[in-house]
Amino acid sequence: MQDKQALRQELRKRRLQLSSAQRRAQQLAVVRVLHRHPVYRNARCIGAYRAMGSELQLGALLTLARKEGKRIVYPVLRGKHMVYSECPVPARGVRRHGVAQGALPRRTRIKLDLVLVPLLGYDDQGNRLGQGGGFYDRHFGRPCARRTRLIGIGFSEQRVPQLPREAWDVPLDGVATPKGMHFFGNDRQRWATGY
Repeated sequence: MQDKQALRQELRKRRLQLSSAQRRAQQLAVVRVLHRHPVYRNARCIGAYRAMGSELQLGALLTLARKEGKRIVYPVLRGKHMVYSECPVPARGVRRHGVAQGALPRRTRIKLDLVLVPLLGYDDQGNRLGQGGGFYDRHFGRPCARRTRLIGIGFSEQRVPQLPREAWDVPLDGVATPKGMHFFGNDRQRWATGY
């Protein structure tokens, strides 16, 4: 756990060292990479996130997605569990580990085709280092949720050679960075084509 905490601090520092111009350029590059890829184009319902701190902003992509008729939903905490909702949560709402907390009007079942996942770091095996709350791992570790494509979103500087992996960690299917889409695991070819 101490190794993970030290790594989180180092990766946060890397993100903070990017200039405003570098951040904008990389964010636009990620939008272009995702927007032209079949994994995005074939998705009807997308789980997004509201960027916290130095996380990569998705605003431009989500604006395009809405214009294209895609359904956008966001994670909200209900106790220790994360659910997705279209219910807008204020940008400055209460958060734990980057996930908004709030009362939802009703419980609805949402079928996600694609989830864009914030990250602090990732490696070439598809391991992800998040904020440390474990909400994404708990939610997507359930068998019924694993058909959803999980795509990590990050700056180029967030790649590390190898991350520590716990038994409960849910690996990413791929990651979108300014350098392109990278897919992992046995289904690499299937994910890469978006099907």
